Amino acid sequence: MGSPNRLVWSFLLVLFMFTLVMLYIGERFSAVRLVGEIQRLHQMRTDLERQNARLRIEQDELSSPRRIEQVASNMLAMRYPDDGQMVYLWTSDPREMRVALLPSTEE
Repeated sequence: MGSPNRLVWSFLLVLFMFTLVMLYIGERFSAVRLVGEIQRLHQMRTDLERQNARLRIEQDELSSPRRIEQVASNMLAMRYPDDGQMVYLWTSDPREMRVALLPSTEE
């Protein structure tokens, strides 16, 4: 066999090579895992952007003046006041005006 010094160096070289291979494999697995995570996050972002677009459309539909008027008249039985039911109250500030509704006389 060889000298003990040569065996030690051979063992250290094999240990070093083994360590390098293990580090390479570990980094490779880590890179594959990160690529999968990036793809998952991109998909989640796309899904959230689609959901956000749907919710914006829904918000626009729900807050449209026509829909609000329909809900007020159909579900809440609200209606516009008659001509004689509104009284305009002027304040000391000419830019400010208040409207008061008189009780209905239909009963």
